[in-house]
Amino acid sequence: MGQTQSILEKNCLTYPLQQSVFTGIGGLGIGFGIAFSNGSHGSLLRKLILKNGVLYGVLGYTFFGSKCVISKLRHKDDYWSDGAAASVMGLALGLRAKSPVRVVAFPTALFVTFTFLSKLYREEFEILFLNHRARREKRQIDGFFDWPSKDPFKDHMERIKANEADNSK
Repeated sequence: MGQTQSILEKNCLTYPLQQSVFTGIGGLGIGFGIAFSNGSHGSLLRKLILKNGVLYGVLGYTFFGSKCVISKLRHKDDYWSDGAAASVMGLALGLRAKSPVRVVAFPTALFVTFTFLSKLYREEFEILFLNHRARREKRQIDGFFDWPSKDPFKDHMERIKANEADNSK
């Protein structure tokens, strides 16, 4: 397997569609869990499962599509792109809820949450989803396991040895 492409190199029509399939499948699972916990049967069960699957698929397409477009407009993919895409997704959720308060609250809350989490975990997620060869190359390029070139305790140890030598005289 080759190294994964950057979002800047991907097509902004097919990439969100591919990701929305995965989020839609996750939504089907969540819908099944909700319907199962409610004790739903028959057509109500199918309705809850499909409703969640479609909702998560559309939200996934909205998030990944807007992230792709925003990243290409900015010419970089960083945590601000994730936050802006999350606010677009929050706007879609707020409009779906048909409440002016939610139209303002959802984008704001999702922007703050996604920006914060993306800033914290972006490097870990990038390394996690790379294959073995790409990880090894990334570690060699970035100096992932390089020790500091200067020993921080060397000067301190020399002073201790000099003091011990003076005290022994």
